[in-house]
Parts: sequence; structure tokens; C-alpha cells
Amino acid sequence: MHVVYRKMKLLSLILLVSLLTAPAKADWINLTGAENAANIAEIYIMDDHIRVVLEIFWSDIEIFEPLTLDNFSAIQFVTEEGKQLELIDILVLEPRLRIDRYSPFSNLGENIPGAMTNRPPEDKRVYYVELMFELSEHPKMITINPPKDSTSNALVNIGFLLFHKNVPVVDFRYLSTSETLYLDWDDPWYTKFENINLDRHHKSALTSYLYIEPFEVRHEILIRPKDLMHWMDLKLADDKTIHINELQPLLKRVSTFLMEKNPLTIDGQIIKPILDQAEYVNIGLYGIQNVTPTENLEIDTAIIGVMLSYLSTGMPEQVEMTWQLFSEKVNMIPATSTDPAGPFITYLRPEENTLIWKNYLKDYALPDIELVMIKPPGTNINYTFLLLILTLTFFTIIYLARNKWSSLTSGLIIVMMVAALLFGKIWHQETILKPLTEDDAALILETLLKNIYKAFHMHNEEDVYDKLALTVDGALLEQVYLQQRQAFAMQNAGGAQAKVNRVKLLKNDFQTDSATSKTLIYHARWTAEGAVSHWGHTHKRTNLYEALVTLLAVEGKWKISGLKILNEKRLQQGVDSISGSLP
Repeated sequence: MHVVYRKMKLLSLILLVSLLTAPAKADWINLTGAENAANIAEIYIMDDHIRVVLEIFWSDIEIFEPLTLDNFSAIQFVTEEGKQLELIDILVLEPRLRIDRYSPFSNLGENIPGAMTNRPPEDKRVYYVELMFELSEHPKMITINPPKDSTSNALVNIGFLLFHKNVPVVDFRYLSTSETLYLDWDDPWYTKFENINLDRHHKSALTSYLYIEPFEVRHEILIRPKDLMHWMDLKLADDKTIHINELQPLLKRVSTFLMEKNPLTIDGQIIKPILDQAEYVNIGLYGIQNVTPTENLEIDTAIIGVMLSYLSTGMPEQVEMTWQLFSEKVNMIPATSTDPAGPFITYLRPEENTLIWKNYLKDYALPDIELVMIKPPGTNINYTFLLLILTLTFFTIIYLARNKWSSLTSGLIIVMMVAALLFGKIWHQETILKPLTEDDAALILETLLKNIYKAFHMHNEEDVYDKLALTVDGALLEQVYLQQRQAFAMQNAGGAQAKVNRVKLLKNDFQTDSATSKTLIYHARWTAEGAVSHWGHTHKRTNLYEALVTLLAVEGKWKISGLKILNEKRLQQGVDSISGSLP
């Protein structure tokens, strides 16, 4: 049996740290509940038209009638001069089922008994309508009018979104009365509602995120090519469009430019940045997400994210970052510094352009490897064998005493050497075969599992390898290391990496392999909990594992020599229970 486990390849070990390499999504949460309104309106303002997509709850259809070109009353647009925009086409008008939209309230009632939640109607029937309004000029201001009562309040609940070109102007909010929109046709990023409560979650065109972690400081920057034109030559064919063949070269130029700006020091030393990742991102309904463009991008709406890494030794005591990029429009930069205790938000201005982070963490311990030594001999000695050896030794001494004393001396030496060898063998076998209580066995396995996760907190490849070598059997160490580096390389194309901060053993059945005195075999079940921070948000991850794990005694220490994942499950925070059975 031990041969099977010792030869078992650790291909499944990638699953062990799959939590580490889970893609990071900036899942910002909208808590207005407007996405669950009975009626939904999506408004898209383009250069020469306004397109409106409506989902009208079937029992509210009379409020929006008539739905005709001649006398339309559903939603109206009026310019600052009092001119009502003309409805020029009804593209679609048909019964459908409501679109299912993500809402943070979906499972709230299940997890918090009695909680008041705004849920979508159980009846999914809607009238789906697509409308086209003519926009012959570029007004500076447009007022949006829903169907209203005598008090100027909307007759029904309407949740709405609005985009100026491809820029989201507002997250899901309620269109509860007439609302006035100020349009910036030169730069739609600055289009905004008069009502300050109608805005989007990501307001700034340029944002800085600083992450301070053990062994690394990471600086993430969101910036628009539109703004970069103030500081650098983008070398594009025109100033309106990024053509498909220009997308990747532009990323390289922007990365090189940012690596030379905004100097950063760690404990007083200027550290040279390493480019971690550069990508195009999109400000969507649910946060910031990386995208892979397949067509030309507009300069006005494109956003680039650049991640710079600064390696350090241990946890820094002080980090300083000096921001250098300001312009007439971009004169205040939101900057967030995040450490293991959480985020701190500030704003950088030309006169106060240095972000300073100091280490005020108390009782913070670096994620270091803990060697798991084999329990030293003590109460687990075979006293029957020991008594037998001592008795034989005693009678041998008596026998030799009756002869010449010179023979006695040599005889004693021989006898004691034999006794020491036998005693040492008995002691060693007893330590391996019967050393562990259930609590001891659980502690050993949990510590070794933690060690694997901790090894990947390091950022230098040699350090990762050295840390793994303390926990994984040498015969399989290189294979495990190479597999994990490949997994991390794949993840680097999609964002930051999670750091596991807690391993909890839930089940632990173990036995000593009868064919060897150096092998322990576990049927174990555990959870790995971690977090990943990216683009200003921290996301928790929890994985549940069931596996067969083999430990081998190597030079007085326990190491993992075999691992076979039987089941793996991602737990949704606040939904799944770790006490449930695996599928």
C-alpha cells in the first residue's frame, strides 16, 4: 500500500491551491435594490440618437400607454430649451419574460430570517420595448420624465441605468421623478446628473490602489488613454480611436511610462517596480472587470489598468508613494492603501501628493513555515523489550565478572553497544508506529497543509521552492513546484492572487501503513479560507476539500509524500455550509 501512495503523482495538488489562483472579480455591490423594480429602463445616449430599452411589468402596461409613434407617453426627453425629442422608431414591442439580474438581496431573506428585502416580482411576464429617439444636435442638458402623477412623482417603480456612449453615468437607481442630466460631449466621463444621489460607484477617471503585504507592495493604477494624452504621446493613428492593431503596443507604452512615474520607497529605500500586469478594463454594473477587446476602442471610454510589484523583505515598516500625474481636469486622485487590517482611503493633490503608510499592525505574524518534527521518544517505549535487554546485560556482566577483569572491560563495551543498538531500534520503531493521538495527528496534518499555502505567500521563486522543500517530500518537490508556478502564471493573465489565511481541518481519519514504519495515511476533509484584493476591493474565497493524504517521516520530520483529491467545492460566502456533504 505504501508503494502506491509514495509513487502517487501530485497532479491534484494544483486543486489544493486552486483557491489561490481563482480569478479576481471586482464585484462591487449595489444596495439600492433598483435592479429588482417591477419596471426597468436602460437608456443609451449616443451621438445622433437615444435608445431606450424597457421591461414593463404586465400589470403596469396601462401606465405607459399609448405605445405608438404618434402619441408616446412612456418616457420623455426634454432639452434645456424645452424641446421634446421625437420618437422616431419602435424597434421591438413584444411580450417576454423578465431578465434575471444579479441582486445582493437574492438570498438575504434565506440567511437573515425576517429581513425586509426588495425582490423582483414573482410573475416574470413583461412587455419588452426598444425605442429610438432622434438626437439631431448635442444639447448640454436633457431632462428625463417618467410617467408622473399630479405631485410629479413616478406612477410606478422604475429602476434605471443610463450610459453616455459606453460610459456608465449611473448605477441602478430609481427614476422616481424628473431628473436632469448635464452632458459633456467632449468627454462623456464627466457627464452627470444634477441629483447628486444619481451617480456611479467608480467616479474618478484616474485612481491609485496601494497594497502592502508581506514580501510585496503592489501598486495598481487605473488610467484612461484620454487623460494620458496630457502627459505622453500615445502614438496612435488618430485621437478618437484605438485601432485593434494598436491595443497591445499601447499597453506596453503606457506600462513603461507608469513604471518611471510615481516613485515608491520601502523603509526609506527607492525600489524599482516590476511590471506584474497591464490590461484593458471595463467599469461595469458590478465593478471593474478586465476585458480582452476584439474591436477598436474609443479613446473617450477606454480604461487601462497597470499593476506594479515592489518586492520587500518581510513586512515593511513604512511605505511612501509620491504621485506625479496631475492636470487641470485631474487634480485630485483617490488613493487607497490596504494592509492586512483593511483599507484606508485618502486623496492626493498637487500640494499634498505623497501617500505615507506606516506599520501600526499589532501582533501581526509573518506567514512562516513551521517544521513538524517527529515526536521524540518518551512514554512510547516497549518496556518488555527494555527489561529483557537489561536482564541479559546484567547476567552477562556477572558471567564476565568471574573471569579476568580485562575481559570484563571489553565485554561490557560490547554488551552495552549491542544493547544501545537494540534499544535505539526499539525506541525509533515505537516512535513511528504508535506516536500519535488523534489530536496530535490532526495538528500535524493541519500544520503541513498550512505550510503549503504559506510557501506561496513568497514572491521570489527560489524562496517558494525552499519553503516547499520543508513540507513536501524531495522526490516530488520539483513536480509540485513546477505545476504550481504554471498555475500562478496562468492566473497572472487575469489579476491578483489570493492569499490563504486560515486552514481548518474538519475530518481526520488516519492510520499507520502496516508495510512501513515511516508512513501515515489520512482520509481528511478541510476548508481553506483566503482573500484577494484587486482594484480597491477585497474578496473572500473559501474552498472545501476531501482528500487522501500520505505523510512520510524524512530525517526526523513529517512531509507530504502523496495527495489525492477526492472532492473539491467552492463555498459561497453566507450561502453554503461547510457541515454539508460534498456532491
